[in-house]
Amino acid sequence: MNKNEVDSLIKILIHKKRDDLAKKLEGSIGKVEMSNQFGSRWNSVISSYIIFAPFFKYYLLKDLSGEDTKFLLESIHDMYPVADELPEITSVEFRMLLEDESGKNENNEFRDVSSEYIGRTSRVFVSYSTKDKSIAGKIKEQLEIFGLEVFLAHEDINVPLGEWEKFPRL
Repeated sequence: MNKNEVDSLIKILIHKKRDDLAKKLEGSIGKVEMSNQFGSRWNSVISSYIIFAPFFKYYLLKDLSGEDTKFLLESIHDMYPVADELPEITSVEFRMLLEDESGKNENNEFRDVSSEYIGRTSRVFVSYSTKDKSIAGKIKEQLEIFGLEVFLAHEDINVPLGEWEKFPRL
């Protein structure tokens, strides 16, 4: 797997004014996965470009629109044009970059936590009206997907009903 390829892809996306896609690839590693099927050019093989992304980025990439995925594939073609003796990349796939407990990825490299740091340490308080309790719960679920620590009163206050009377009133 190759981090340098993804770094080049990020530069291509920035050049094409797609900083939004470039940010989603930060910390990722790329790999060309060849099939056993010949491509349309001499000595080429139908291939996929696999992007292994950190946990939080993986879900952002996996939910890309078809248009953004197509744009990403076209940008990969800037690195791997359809040509003789090159892999003929016909698709882009996203996989989660697995890490062990030491914080190293499968290449034994320490992971880059700079882009994940805020999400893992940020805390969010969701304020809501009682009638919106179920909507607030759904909002909490969605925010937690991105690694935010979310406080929701009806789920996170564990004080028995009668105990409230012991607290001083202001």
